[in-house]
Amino acid sequence: MNAKNGKIYNNYFERAGAFYASTCAPREEGDGKADVREIMLTIYGAFAQKSEEIGLKTNPDVFFNPWEPQKGREKDVKLIRGANEKIMEFQDMLLSFMELSTWKDNGLYVDADQFMPKKIFFKVLDAAGITYTKGTQTSIILEKECAMAFKELAEHTIALGTSEEGKVNHSVAAFYFSRAVFDDKKDWLADDFDEIMGAKGYLAELCKTLEKMGFRREILLDGRYFSLNYLKDFGKKPEPLKRAFGERTRLGIEISYEDICINPALLSLRMPYYVDVLNNADRLTNEVRLFTLSNTKTCDGCRYCVQTDKTGKRPLANISVGGVKKCPYYPAFSYRFIEMDKSLEENIINFLEDVEQIYEKRG
Repeated sequence: MNAKNGKIYNNYFERAGAFYASTCAPREEGDGKADVREIMLTIYGAFAQKSEEIGLKTNPDVFFNPWEPQKGREKDVKLIRGANEKIMEFQDMLLSFMELSTWKDNGLYVDADQFMPKKIFFKVLDAAGITYTKGTQTSIILEKECAMAFKELAEHTIALGTSEEGKVNHSVAAFYFSRAVFDDKKDWLADDFDEIMGAKGYLAELCKTLEKMGFRREILLDGRYFSLNYLKDFGKKPEPLKRAFGERTRLGIEISYEDICINPALLSLRMPYYVDVLNNADRLTNEVRLFTLSNTKTCDGCRYCVQTDKTGKRPLANISVGGVKKCPYYPAFSYRFIEMDKSLEENIINFLEDVEQIYEKRG
């Protein structure tokens, strides 16, 4: 059950299950960690294949094509995201159980007055074939190594979601917990996104190269949305990390998962100060200049850039590059890719190298 760009599923719970299963961290050997990951995958399989048994109504798969607007299809958006939210709701309860539980005899136990989950919690355990008991205590029956690994995972991911002030962001903790991330220092998402895009290792190779070039890795978590980023700062002061299309100070890449799209894995370039790039196009190598011209919107006179002009005299913001008028606005919308090959990998690396040199001379 793997997520793939362009793949159509039997239903939207299968789409959601594939999303979670395909963004899990790799198998960790020893001390029950591999068993934890297998249990997570079994849970996602239960959502995907046994949603009606769990008590969840499902229908054939729905998705959005590239650039397709949501207006008029709000119900479909709700269905897709509702399936993802049901899985995360369960994972949040499982994380709470693991946090509160203690080992006893043959499993993990929590007093019933401490842990009061919704009915769906036990229905998912049933569908996944996970043994449990209910009564004065709720228990999940596990081998001791697996139980201790679950406890370790819960402690680690809660720590990842805890701010310096000691406040726990449960959505952050649940994100890492649900992907069985025992070691957040490892860049597991690069390999996962490579697989989803069918990139044959070129995307993962790009990420490794950017890290060697000094781009730092950062995961953006924004509610349901997440992305893997490689970044270099060129602003005068730090700004909160946002999505690529709104980038103002960082150069690099964003690899995101657009949950409603037929091609969910999307690579976008992060480019602030794009006016400077176009104005200095003569400093780009020939290959990079061609890459820039082919991926930058040609001005079509939409007048977005002068919409606030009351006088009607302000010139359009377009910049001539090689005799072609190019738009400097929102370049991340132009530099978006759902596939990756060796040529694109090389173009992105060369482009970022050239642009970095332009930014370094901005002063």
